[in-house]
Amino acid sequence: MQSRGFVDNGEEKKFSNLNRVAITQLLFSKISTERTTAARLIKRYKDIETVTTLCNALEKEKKLYTKIEICNSLTHIGTISLPLLTNLLGKIGNNQHKEVDKKPFKKSSYPLPRDIVARTIIRFNTEALYFVDRHITIYNKIATPEAIDVVGHICFYNSNNYNYSKLIDIIENNPDNNLLRWKAIRALSAFCNSLSFLEEQLLCTNSKYIIEEINRSIELIKKRRASNH
Repeated sequence: MQSRGFVDNGEEKKFSNLNRVAITQLLFSKISTERTTAARLIKRYKDIETVTTLCNALEKEKKLYTKIEICNSLTHIGTISLPLLTNLLGKIGNNQHKEVDKKPFKKSSYPLPRDIVARTIIRFNTEALYFVDRHITIYNKIATPEAIDVVGHICFYNSNNYNYSKLIDIIENNPDNNLLRWKAIRALSAFCNSLSFLEEQLLCTNSKYIIEEINRSIELIKKRRASNH
């Protein structure tokens, strides 16, 4: 695991005497475990300079555990990380959905986003919604699909007043973009009041896989409504 940047908890204490400049240099070391150590140490500096440095490192990083540590530190620093993190939605790695998943998600939970930045942003819960909303209201080919995942996941697990009609607008304004429609329909499972819209979508959808997702969202909403009575 060390080859992927893994460092045991507490190992960073060996470098605790390093100052900010030295830690920053270590963050861009050729040795992945040193980069992980630096990512763990630099979170003591909770300012926008650190956020910028970590985001720059995340864009370049290839090793899994080092990426995870960078994301942990960005979360630890707090909401000042969100503007720059939001700019990275869909840009890190190649694990994002590029098309509708043909294997249905059968659990009653909400799936974790595949995008590592989206996974980090959802850790801020409802505080993140303000920052990702611009990618919901203004279409961005790279960021919007991941922003939808963020909104869906956060709203599914948190009481909120998010304007879910923005997700409906995405569906209605992108009739030929199955990936966006599929993600937005999944996100609507977080909103009980979207039930009638989802039922209408069953009548005007031809894609087998999107129909499966509509039915899943409808089922989740009905379960939530029943549990609230």
